[in-house]
Amino acid sequence: TRWAMVGQGRDSSAASDVYKRQILTDESLPWPTIAHLVQCDPTIRPLVDRVLGDIYLVDDFSDALSASARTVDLRFITRQGEILEPDGSV
Repeated sequence: TRWAMVGQGRDSSAASDVYKRQILTDESLPWPTIAHLVQCDPTIRPLVDRVLGDIYLVDDFSDALSASARTVDLRFITRQGEILEPDGSV
């Protein structure tokens, strides 16, 4: 499942910040996942989707930063090989 961070606020019943999230569809991001680029036997497609389905191929690091700012739990890899992890590390 892919999630987009749509806001952050204070939950009146809890002392911690909570994130409001909405599910992203594949159409929400204009780039392909690495899984979509892999040709494989249909019997292992579920494995490929599970392992590579949350990694998006973007044109450049600027695109990766932009997409990362509005999503959580997704990785982005540029065509130059730079990887932006879900926690913001490179």
